[in-house]
Amino acid sequence: MKELFYVVVLDHEDNVIDRAQTVGFPKEEEIDAALDRNISMGYNPEDITAKVDKRYGKE
Repeated sequence: MKELFYVVVLDHEDNVIDRAQTVGFPKEEEIDAALDRNISMGYNPEDITAKVDKRYGKE
């Protein structure tokens, strides 16, 4: 059974703005897709980052 991971997208103040669940460790394309989705919604690419976590968002 594969583990669940989350691609968590954060704004410049480390607030969670988006999450995407993946089965198994996400591929780079899945991380890029999460960032691209938020850029297309109007976020500045310089103001957002993505991290991979096993928890749903940050603590």
